[in-house]
Amino acid sequence: MGKLMYDGAMDRVTCVTQHPEYIDLTKRVVLEQVGPLLRDKQGRPYRRRAGQDINEFLRAVAYRWLVRWMCGYLGWDNARPLPACVYHKIRSDFNTGHAGGYSSSAERQ
Repeated sequence: MGKLMYDGAMDRVTCVTQHPEYIDLTKRVVLEQVGPLLRDKQGRPYRRRAGQDINEFLRAVAYRWLVRWMCGYLGWDNARPLPACVYHKIRSDFNTGHAGGYSSSAERQ
């Protein structure tokens, strides 16, 4: 439940970033509304920190939201990297001028 399921849409596209649901899920207005619904490791809602670039915040939300869509709820100790095309697309859509690459939750502690 709650993860990307085969619906035939992938037969019509060559990359997950072209999937109609991906396009809808990564719209700025959707990510702004979803951000506070996601929780960090301490159980607090995602919030934009003072001085944090809006694109940096939206990128973080997009990564979490897309993992949830593609894989379902995984928990903090069961992270999965997204496909490279997804990272590239999110980085270009929400450009901050720098990108750190994938890091597991253990590396971020």
